[in-house]
Amino acid sequence: MIDLHTHSIHSDGTETPTELVQRARDTRLTAFAIADHDTVAGQEEALAAGKKTGVRMISAIEMTVDFYGGHIHVLGYGFDLHDAHLSAALGKRAEERRIQFYEKVSLANDRLRAAGKGTLDADALLDSIQGSPGRPHIARAIVERGWEPTFRKAFDAYLLDYAPTSPALSPSEAIGLIHRAGGFTSLAHPGSDEIGLRRCAKNKTEEREAFAELIASGLDAVEAYTPAHSQLLINNYLSLAKDFNLLITGGTDWHGPSFDAPAPGEFEIPDSILDHVLQAINKG
Repeated sequence: MIDLHTHSIHSDGTETPTELVQRARDTRLTAFAIADHDTVAGQEEALAAGKKTGVRMISAIEMTVDFYGGHIHVLGYGFDLHDAHLSAALGKRAEERRIQFYEKVSLANDRLRAAGKGTLDADALLDSIQGSPGRPHIARAIVERGWEPTFRKAFDAYLLDYAPTSPALSPSEAIGLIHRAGGFTSLAHPGSDEIGLRRCAKNKTEEREAFAELIASGLDAVEAYTPAHSQLLINNYLSLAKDFNLLITGGTDWHGPSFDAPAPGEFEIPDSILDHVLQAINKG
C-alpha cells in the first residue's frame, strides 16, 4: 500500500514529519508523502527521515485554491522544494492564512457564545501553533477546553461552513506553480462535502463541467482513493479519471489520532497507481 496525503505539525496535523515517516515504515508502506497546507516547511525533515528509514518519500503539498466562490484543495507532487516562484507564493499565502485564522476563530466564538460556552483567544491560539494555522487547530482547542466531546462535533458545530472573505490562488496559478517547479497536480478528495469539489458541483453534470475547467487549467490527476469517499465515489472518480485521461492518486488525509480516521496503512490504496505517479514525477 501507499499513502500520498498526510499532514504534520507544519500545518494542522499533530505529529512531526519524522513521526509520520516512522508510521509509514512500521506499516510497510511502499511510498509516502506529507502534504501540508500551503507550506513545504516539513519536507526536508520528511525526506531525511525517509532516507534514514528506507521509506520512499515523495515531496508534496496541499494548496488552497479558489473555485466557484469557495475553496478546494489541489495536491502537488514531486516538485522542487526550493523553486523561487513557489516559495514567493507560499510566503504570501502564509500571511493570508493568518488573516483567515482570525476570521475562523471569530466565527467559532460567535457560535460558542450562542451556545452559552466560553470563547477562544485568537492571538494566544495562533502563538501556540507551530505550522500553517487552520480550522482543525480551533476544533482541537474547543475539545481541550471541554466545550465539545470530540473533534468531529466541534468542527461540524462551529467551523464546517466557514467561507473565506479573502482570495487564495486560482486553479491555473496553483497548478502553474507546481508545474513550473517540475511537479504534477491532483485534485484532493473531490467527493468530500466538507472541502471537496462537491461543495460547489452538486450533480454529475456540474461535476464533469468542473473537472473540464480544472483540466483546462492543467490538472493532471484526481485523488480517487481516500477515506472521504465511499466505494461508490471511488468508482465514480476512477471512471472520471479514465474519461478525462487523468492519473490517479490516493491518501488517507491523516491529521493525527484525535481525528478518529484511518491511519496510514489502515486504508487500502493500491500499489498499482505508484508506477504512474513516479512516471509523472520523472517526466516533470
